[in-house]
Amino acid sequence: HIPVIALTASALKEQVQEILNIFDGYLRKPVSKIQLLKELTKHLPHTILDAPGNELKIEIESKISVITETNPELINEINAYILPLYESARKSLYISKIKNFSDELLKVAEKYECLMLIEYAKELHAQAESFRIERIISILSRFNDILKNLKESKENGK
Repeated sequence: HIPVIALTASALKEQVQEILNIFDGYLRKPVSKIQLLKELTKHLPHTILDAPGNELKIEIESKISVITETNPELINEINAYILPLYESARKSLYISKIKNFSDELLKVAEKYECLMLIEYAKELHAQAESFRIERIISILSRFNDILKNLKESKENGK
């Protein structure tokens, strides 16, 4: 069975039920990426990984508070190389771009032994693998706060 999702500019309440009797899903224009992805996840095979670290925000916040010094080269590499990947992933929400961002961030984080960024990158990648859009958006939204804290710890370490 190939799922078919109806896309319409408008539909009355009575028509919605009729549409759902004919089609597997229904979206009303204008459609956001999040709405589209939520509807697609109802019909596309995917797996949800319940990996350790689902409470990433709490873990990251606790680790941020114990950072005392950040390698300036790490900050430079993030600014030059990682930030453009992040912006592209955040704006597009393409899974391939999100995975690329998390993979490249992981390489840089491991190079500088930054545990906080290693865990962040692994969690983001796991959520992208399981196609959990809400979690991905939540994780991506915290990246700027992490960078801010890294930069502040760099300044405090001077």
